[in-house]
Amino acid sequence: MQAGDLVKCNRWVYNGRTGIVVSVQKVDYCMGAYVLLDIGVKLIRLENLEVIK
Repeated sequence: MQAGDLVKCNRWVYNGRTGIVVSVQKVDYCMGAYVLLDIGVKLIRLENLEVIK
């Protein structure tokens, strides 16, 4: 997953909204990505995101 990817949240995270990855955290644990959704930019764990192709 990288900046610019189109992603979809799991259904229990922001009701399965779709968005665009702004940036991905570079940490050793609990990695997340900042995603631009229709409700603003949110930090979401990578486990709760799916890349749409």
